[in-house]
Amino acid sequence: MTSNAFLKPGQQDLALMTVEQVRQAEQTAYAGMDSFMLMARAGHAAFLWACERLQGKSGYWIVLAGPGNNGGDAYVLATHALEAGTPVKLYALGQTSEKADDALLAKAGFLAAGGEVNPSEEFQSLHGAAGIVDGLFGIGLASSPTGEAQRLIRLMNSESPLNIPVLALDIPSGLNANTGQAFCDCVKATHTLSFIAAKPGLFTLNGPGQCGEVTLADIGLQEATTPYPQRLYAQETLLRLLKPRDMNSHKGSHGDVVVLGGDQGMVGAAILAARTALHLGAGRVFLGLLEGPQPPGYDPLQPELMMRSTESLLTHAGVWVVGPGLGQGSKACTLLNQVLDIAATLSTPDALVLDADALNLLTQDPDLAEKFAGLKRPSVITPHPLEAARLLGLTTEQIQADRISAAEQLSERFNTCTVLKGAGSVIAHQGELSVNLSGGPALATGGTGDVLAGTLGALLAQFGCESLHQTVALGVFLHGQSVEPLGLEKRSPRLLTASEVMLRIKHRLNDR
Repeated sequence: MTSNAFLKPGQQDLALMTVEQVRQAEQTAYAGMDSFMLMARAGHAAFLWACERLQGKSGYWIVLAGPGNNGGDAYVLATHALEAGTPVKLYALGQTSEKADDALLAKAGFLAAGGEVNPSEEFQSLHGAAGIVDGLFGIGLASSPTGEAQRLIRLMNSESPLNIPVLALDIPSGLNANTGQAFCDCVKATHTLSFIAAKPGLFTLNGPGQCGEVTLADIGLQEATTPYPQRLYAQETLLRLLKPRDMNSHKGSHGDVVVLGGDQGMVGAAILAARTALHLGAGRVFLGLLEGPQPPGYDPLQPELMMRSTESLLTHAGVWVVGPGLGQGSKACTLLNQVLDIAATLSTPDALVLDADALNLLTQDPDLAEKFAGLKRPSVITPHPLEAARLLGLTTEQIQADRISAAEQLSERFNTCTVLKGAGSVIAHQGELSVNLSGGPALATGGTGDVLAGTLGALLAQFGCESLHQTVALGVFLHGQSVEPLGLEKRSPRLLTASEVMLRIKHRLNDR
């Protein structure tokens, strides 16, 4: 295997596979090859990958080998390192399991190459190391590491200020490959090499913070990963949706967005959503505010917005964004009822985006929820974990414990495209699922959710709903990409306001 056989999330479309699906792909492969062949391929790929990341660094390689097949991958890597003349110190966590036949073969190969297996208790420091390879536990770990394993993980993490690369094989030990939940003790890797397929837990919840740079080695099983509808979309796949504008176009060519919300004290949320839709290319943007008996007649900072009474907008064509700053009072409930009744009986809206308090109102009124679920038109909901918990009658902890399942449940329950926001936002629609790769902690500030709602409204107005999942995935990606360096910036911004996020998305779109 050469370095060009490695796949990079975001650079090409990749299948997302659960642990169970990976196991099935392995079993299918075993019908045509010896099982040790897969381990040999994985270990060799890991060696080449490690060479690239440790190139030019002086010192020896520390390799931690666990008792199962993840430890077997580590033994194969260490064998290749020895044969290449790289100094290796290998520490084994306990005895290799007698059930792990392939790992026993890999260990024997390491010893035959002149390697020495040291008990893990002798591993006390990373000083003098070029890097450390985490081969303790793979994707099958079901409980928090304890005892000696816990000590090893804490030692690796405590010495991370030494800037020694920590290379995780398949997944950082202590991370749930399906959900992204990190156990109490979990390796914080600088680099992770995932075998066979990308696993959801690498990219959502705690995964992005624990995995560092993620690379995939398909080790010859790429065909076995293609049938699965779960995806990591490549950046270019999504950006291809941004079709050039026709020279002979006008404002009516790029769709209308109607934003409804903004009760007293929360007008800013609706204005943020509307301004975003305008900045991101919607031909016309209308804003209906609930606030007070006399809502403002225009937006002094964005006079292009067309302010109307909410009643006058209820038969307007376009994409409706309902919920930012809506509140949960009687006026809000009445308005949402009207919106859903109209959406069920008339040809408007073209699509419906429900956010924030519109979602909270669905949880308070089962009739509203059933009305929404029964709509026969494209729709999107954008809950954060607490809103998702309310919608499903669960706790936030239960939602975060399995974000993939939660997004799928919401999509099925409400017959809608669901964006479950958070680190590694999950998009689910009609059996299709993807996890977003962009974003960062600078988005953790008030108003960025309103900006996302406006972004989705603008894109759906311009590009329609024929490829609803991908259009929504594009909006979530652009929203997350706003925290990446722009222009002369050398690093990602630490702090942003929601208004800045909106303008940074516009800047990137204008660069296309």
